[in-house]
Amino acid sequence: MANEINLPTRIALAIMCVVLFALLIFAKNNPEKPVEYTCSDWFNNYIYMVENNEIEVERAASRLREEGCYDDALKVQQNWTNEKSKASLITDENWNFIWGIGNDANTYTPMDDNLTNTKPTEWRRLNSNWYSQRYVQLYGDTKNERIISMLQSYGFVDAETEARPAIRTISRIYQIQPEIIVCIAYADSSLGRFLKTSYNYGNVWNNDRGNTQSFNNMEQGFFWIAQTLNNKNLGHYNTVNQLSRRGNSDGMIYASSTENWHINVMNCLGMIHNKYVPDNFNYRW
Repeated sequence: MANEINLPTRIALAIMCVVLFALLIFAKNNPEKPVEYTCSDWFNNYIYMVENNEIEVERAASRLREEGCYDDALKVQQNWTNEKSKASLITDENWNFIWGIGNDANTYTPMDDNLTNTKPTEWRRLNSNWYSQRYVQLYGDTKNERIISMLQSYGFVDAETEARPAIRTISRIYQIQPEIIVCIAYADSSLGRFLKTSYNYGNVWNNDRGNTQSFNNMEQGFFWIAQTLNNKNLGHYNTVNQLSRRGNSDGMIYASSTENWHINVMNCLGMIHNKYVPDNFNYRW
């Protein structure tokens, strides 16, 4: 027949199939190992961004601290900040750390106003180096009013008519408290202030291996935080301390941080509830 495949061609196709099958087996048994970034890697990455005017010095230092690279954060401030902008929230003019009020601390204007080393309330949490994300003065007597106040504080001008209703709807779909959506966004991106990718308030699918994910709008950004809390890996958890290495030593987690992420989530919950919120706060209903 005219369309019949001749013997040499069939042999070649058979060999190709065998080779392809072998490659698939090899790939399955030898998965690519995730890249583990060291403080040196993070330092070089942020210095490149600073030198190319892609990020401010203090923001680079802040992000290094979030990665646990405190010495490298100080090195950034010491070597890449010009004489007129050496003021820092956490160092004095001699680059000594300032963890409290005193000495000449008040004579220097904070540049990174997203960090604080003070406790405006008794229930406020600070990490082992005595800092956390900034405290926000919220207004309102109800949880709903204070969520709106939090959103407005971070630039959601239509918080009452758009952002809050979207969060309320998403929380009802997934049966989780709306404040956990807001507070994860607060901990991961300062509610969009420091976004790694567009509208990804919760850094969903953004990881240390270089994978990134952008979203198209505000609703998607909040939706995927809630969806992630209900996926096959996290859907059986109920309390905040289960979501990070702070309280979950070997299970699947939302955030790998050993303290900062949990502290910032809990501080946000405290601001919204206007009181101490326990580490085992149940975010489901």
